[in-house]
Amino acid sequence: MVLKLLSLRRLSYLAVFSLFFLPFSALPQDYSFSDSKLGISLDIPESFIVEKQPPGDVIFIARSEEDQLPTITLVKQMGNPRIAERTMAQLRNDVVDSYRAVGFVDAEAEYGEKRKLAGRDVFFAKILYEHNKRSVAAGVFIFPTKERYFILTMIDDRDALTTKLPILEKIAKSVRLKGAAPDPEIESSKLQVLYWFIGAIALVVALQAGWWLLGKLKKA
Repeated sequence: MVLKLLSLRRLSYLAVFSLFFLPFSALPQDYSFSDSKLGISLDIPESFIVEKQPPGDVIFIARSEEDQLPTITLVKQMGNPRIAERTMAQLRNDVVDSYRAVGFVDAEAEYGEKRKLAGRDVFFAKILYEHNKRSVAAGVFIFPTKERYFILTMIDDRDALTTKLPILEKIAKSVRLKGAAPDPEIESSKLQVLYWFIGAIALVVALQAGWWLLGKLKKA
């Protein structure tokens, strides 16, 4: 069965959910984060503390040493290159819908656009919403790859995020994506498609051979 493009709703849901509810153990770090299995690496500012958890969709959360905000979240999801074919409006609406789906009904996109970073097409949006009577905003970068895609998010007070977006953009520019290991679920689906295709060809050949043999018997 051919894979369908996963909705960005689940992606942003995970990013927002992990930000406020998931338990983490704090690990002070000043380094370039790298995960060879996922095929991603990026540079983390020294002013952030990385909170890492066991393997899962949320790769890490990094919080400012000064306050709970700003917060940087990196999430991975099974991907499909078709995400790059989505129009900017569709991607922006998907992100906004995902925030509204988890309770931020006032979420709206201040803007959204496709960008080129290190020769790669990425999507960027800025989402505004209220959380605990606090006006906040999220800068969201989406990095599509063949096997999976990544969501890089920074959340901060609405006015403060504007001045700190250069930090997020610097992190986004540092993202390096290399030959990630194939996703087992994707590879399994590819094999199913291949088996179906081979089976269909075999069936057509068998039917053609049957009709040819029947024609020969009728002439005999």
